[in-house]
Amino acid sequence: MLGLAIFNSCEEKGGFGIATDDVAPVEFVSTELDINSSMVKLDSIITSRQGRLLVGNVNHPDFGALETVGYTALSARTAVQPEIPSAAQLDSVKFNFRIGYAYDTTSSNRDMGLEIYDIGEEFPDTTYISSNTRQIGNRLLASGDFVIEDFDSTYTMHADMTWGNEFFEGVRSKNSNFTDQNNFRTFFPGLTVKSKADQGNVFSIVPGETFEVIFYYQQPNSDNTDVVNLSFKMDTQSMVYFYELKSDLSTTQFAEIQDVNTPYENTPKLAMLTSLGLVPRIDLSELSTFSDANEGIIVNEAILEIGPIDDMPDGTIPPNFILLYLTDERNTLIPNGTSFRAVQFDGANQLGGGNAVQFFFNPDDRVYSGSITSYVQSYYNDGFRRDQMFIYPSEMNFSLKGLTIPKDQVSLKIFYSELR
Repeated sequence: MLGLAIFNSCEEKGGFGIATDDVAPVEFVSTELDINSSMVKLDSIITSRQGRLLVGNVNHPDFGALETVGYTALSARTAVQPEIPSAAQLDSVKFNFRIGYAYDTTSSNRDMGLEIYDIGEEFPDTTYISSNTRQIGNRLLASGDFVIEDFDSTYTMHADMTWGNEFFEGVRSKNSNFTDQNNFRTFFPGLTVKSKADQGNVFSIVPGETFEVIFYYQQPNSDNTDVVNLSFKMDTQSMVYFYELKSDLSTTQFAEIQDVNTPYENTPKLAMLTSLGLVPRIDLSELSTFSDANEGIIVNEAILEIGPIDDMPDGTIPPNFILLYLTDERNTLIPNGTSFRAVQFDGANQLGGGNAVQFFFNPDDRVYSGSITSYVQSYYNDGFRRDQMFIYPSEMNFSLKGLTIPKDQVSLKIFYSELR
């Protein structure tokens, strides 16, 4: 493996104590350990039911062409469908949606071209990952161009009226495909949501009751003297949804990364890319050498730093924090209940779970840093030892955030004391 940071072992030392025969002076020492690294593309990044339906495409300077496509089932809301008389006429059909996230946050890049198709195959209610896909149907149900000014507004586009009339007549006639949700799911598996070509940004449609189809219609009033305007809706609340990430690293500095759960040691830089599962894998086995060479010491503090990270595209921001997830020769995450085995924060049981240490990003020095003192103490005392870890970004399952790191910008500094 290639070394991330090669530091000499000449420790920085400082004395403390009373120069008498009765008191042994204490020497305070700091040292930085060599850390080896590689890159891994993790399998099975779950994107279903993560609160976001990412839609868009970008050409990233480090990761090449990236495109996200959203898929969601539709609820016919069969329990609350209206009684529609034969004299009623459909007026219009509209899709409403809200936006909850933007990859590029600059105000000059808020154009969004959106297309909605049907899904052309069965869409089971199960767990989906970012490499899954569904067949896009041949029917364009709606298309629109928008400027996303804020995340509080509702955006609207007109749906295809031929499709709308089919659904309207299905509800009016009490067709079994529209009176039973299971029948409806078989008849209409769901919606494909994708951006128009060369959009240059990725947005998240908020799934749920605000992502809806509203059918507006008119019917005569009770004495046929006037017309009443009414509506009913279908939405995506409680329905299965996920997004797919299509990527092509072949023209990038990470072109050699093809297989999942496989370490690649020769990439020129380290990188993280959420949704794709691209993460650095680090080796802390030098802790074993350190422990064997320094008997009888007290580990006072251990600080891990990642960065400064490289400059990112304008308008993009890095993940808020990172985690250290444990791995092994299989190069996969190790399940631990509903999460994964991780280095725990100081004071917590390193054999336990639920207290993973978080390394927050400092925008001033562009560094992720945090203390793993308890972990190093446990390692030194032979209480718990794991050498292989992933540097794992927050928001892995519901964002598109990528960054690169020089290989020599990951360091572990240990402060300890020993008797002279």
